[in-house]
Amino acid sequence: MKYTNVYINCGYNLMLFQSNNEAQKFFLDCMYGSEGAERDRYTSIYLDLKSGNSRFISDGSEFITSSRINFTEIPCNDLTHIKNIYNLDDNDIYSFMADEKLKKVGKRIYSFDFKNDSNVNFLDFYNNQKYNKIDKFYMFSDDKTTITCFDVYDSEVYYCEDFEMKDYLMAFQWLNNEIEYDEYLEYKNNEEDVCL
Repeated sequence: MKYTNVYINCGYNLMLFQSNNEAQKFFLDCMYGSEGAERDRYTSIYLDLKSGNSRFISDGSEFITSSRINFTEIPCNDLTHIKNIYNLDDNDIYSFMADEKLKKVGKRIYSFDFKNDSNVNFLDFYNNQKYNKIDKFYMFSDDKTTITCFDVYDSEVYYCEDFEMKDYLMAFQWLNNEIEYDEYLEYKNNEEDVCL
């Protein structure tokens, strides 16, 4: 049976292919270009695709940390299956889309960078890392509900604002100097509830 929209969790990354055949070709090439455990992973996926039993395949990875899929463009039924099969919630999905969008204007930093030393603040971190000409950063909260954005003015001054994960496009606009934070707050006051 031939499917459209095949979803594959490979190496903690959720991938989308337009057809089973497209996915088979991709993973066959991956098999030939790899060896060892990596080749075993690709072979397992390829054999699952060859059997044609499912559009939702995994290499056995326990979770997903990234995806380049634009989830707003996939069918609702597929999204429901993705959440159930891969154990994802809305914030996970928004965080994947947020990371893809925000990395176009900033550098992602991780909360564990600050947990290693409770006395570290953002400017200490920034100055110690010696980021050359990078002035935009973003960080996700551990529960993936919030994006914290940092805009560095100089080595002693920065601006920092929080956005809900689902508002990653507004975070992008703020980091890209397209909106002021007050505009985001006004948007939040007038926002209507929508679901992914």
